[in-house]
Amino acid sequence: MLNITGARARGRRLHIRDAVFPAAGDLIYVGGNTEKGWRLLPRTMPLVLTLISSLAPKGKQDGAARVYLELWFRDFGEGIVELTDPEIHAFAAGYTTSRRAARTWRECMDVLEALGFIRLAPHGSRRYGYALIIHPDKVVQQLRSIGKVDDAWYNAYQQRRAETGAISPPVTEEIDSPAPPAPPSRRTAVR
Repeated sequence: MLNITGARARGRRLHIRDAVFPAAGDLIYVGGNTEKGWRLLPRTMPLVLTLISSLAPKGKQDGAARVYLELWFRDFGEGIVELTDPEIHAFAAGYTTSRRAARTWRECMDVLEALGFIRLAPHGSRRYGYALIIHPDKVVQQLRSIGKVDDAWYNAYQQRRAETGAISPPVTEEIDSPAPPAPPSRRTAVR
């Protein structure tokens, strides 16, 4: 449910859309309750994909990011994805040649697991049976604590989180106000 500020912002965006793109209502994908097959994503996802690309080993940068995004689109909101067919997952992530697609997809899954973005569990005899998608904020904090996230990226990430309401602005204390004086002590011993 939208609050008043959210409703005003939505109304403003719709007004701009209708003014700039008349009759666009039937052309766009709105998701939500009106359509099936949609998925909510964190608004920081482009930055998360950039981080994955920058941390993945050479040759796996873009692939690992695409595999991660494909996993998000297979999740129904419970954080778990059943990995039914590596070839289908690989194709959806952009690996369209059948010769090495599944192997490259598995390598990217291993990269994502090593970075902490997912956890893998077997299903029967399949090593890649299930993927648990870890909250990106938790992964970012872990990677930052071990020095793998630079300040420029982290600042952009935190700024985007603040812009989208994912974090509250920090509480600032007044620096200029002096501390109140300590109450007088009742025990003053003079000898």
